Amino acid sequence: MPQPAGAVEAVLIGAGDIAVCDAIHRAGATARLMASLLSDRRAIGITLGDNSNNDGRPEEYANCFRGTWGQLDVRPSPGNHDDYDEQWGHGGNAYFEYFGARAGPAHRGYYSFDAGTWHVVSLNSEIINRGSQEIAQLAWLKSDLSAAPEGACTLAYFHRPMVSSGEFAARRMSRLWDVLYAAGVDLVINGHEHFYERFAPQTPRGALDHAFGIRQFIVGTGGAEFHRSGPRAPQSELVIEEALGVIKLTLRPTEYDWEFIDVDHVVRDSGSDRCHGKPLR
Repeated sequence: MPQPAGAVEAVLIGAGDIAVCDAIHRAGATARLMASLLSDRRAIGITLGDNSNNDGRPEEYANCFRGTWGQLDVRPSPGNHDDYDEQWGHGGNAYFEYFGARAGPAHRGYYSFDAGTWHVVSLNSEIINRGSQEIAQLAWLKSDLSAAPEGACTLAYFHRPMVSSGEFAARRMSRLWDVLYAAGVDLVINGHEHFYERFAPQTPRGALDHAFGIRQFIVGTGGAEFHRSGPRAPQSELVIEEALGVIKLTLRPTEYDWEFIDVDHVVRDSGSDRCHGKPLR
């Protein structure tokens, strides 16, 4: 049974794959939607990577992102289009220079915060397979989650999804999922695929697990051109293509509600579920 409205502790709202300079009206539409939803004093804005969905050049952040989602107070995560460098290509610092302290400490691209009694981690999917950087993030993640209050509901967000019904699933994200699953994390929110997809709770190996599984959402619907999905991935419950919009997560002490809201303020998907503890050892 849903808890009363007074039990709402925080609201998390966001999307990924946002500002494309030659189609900036699309990011403008989702920015206006975000602004209206962030008027709720409990609301926290997040991004799911590819904030600048061209090359992540400083001038693209200044001229395209800044005038849309850049007007919002958001807690970002980096994507593969966020880090252009004139000499080396991808691998530069434009993302960190633009967001500054909001991107977390020391140019790492990962950090955490609390939203009510929920614990939230923003991770850097772009350093998986980068040797010592990946090892450092995994070690930090284990330490951060172990320090979270006992019994707290937990959410992680980062750019690349471990599974999807599109072309860009990144199974190497299972290394993040191994840590998240062991710690009892409830939700993972991703971008990268330019559509919306909801999954049933699952293990890092993709098996259905209603007791301790992580529910994954893909919300790459912030403004970039749409992708088509392919054959449905195991545990996929719903795909919505060609709809710009954001996810709204209403966080309660022991449960959560989700809504996918399009730029016409139409709720295209919604539901509720309860948090769970750590899996049995």
